Amino acid sequence: MRTAPALELTVQPGIRCRVMVSVLALAALASGMAWLSGVWPRMPAGLGMVAAAAAVLLVCWPVLAEWRRPGLRLRWDGACWHWQSLAEPDAPLYRGRAEVVADLQGWMLLRLRPQAEPGRARGRDAWLPLQAAQAGLAWHALRRALYSPTHVADPLAAMKPATDER
Repeated sequence: MRTAPALELTVQPGIRCRVMVSVLALAALASGMAWLSGVWPRMPAGLGMVAAAAAVLLVCWPVLAEWRRPGLRLRWDGACWHWQSLAEPDAPLYRGRAEVVADLQGWMLLRLRPQAEPGRARGRDAWLPLQAAQAGLAWHALRRALYSPTHVADPLAAMKPATDER
């Protein structure tokens, strides 16, 4: 069984994804405010204002995080995924697994799960939305690398379903 060939891709955040996150956040805020307006008269004085402020903060956080998200250099070496933020030149280089969370053919959401490195904490999972238009000609190679089986000495890989052996 052969693995997919090596691949390197620079991914910049797409405007479509940013707008989609913003629209979903505004819809969540609107539905929360509609619910809050129904229970507002029964709330103790001041609690409604605190709830409204908390709702606005909870909705604004993912929108701001998405608009501030820097680009990413993503690399597949045939056995492991590597990624590095483009925000600063000396950003740490992570290695680990890339898991496809959602695949809509022309758009996909990846979860990048870093491995623990000696002398360094494991790091947080990174979420990466990708569009075919962003990747250009590398889209097919990216999909092939994500779905091809690998021969990795990772004990967790044996517990994953057969469709995703990384």
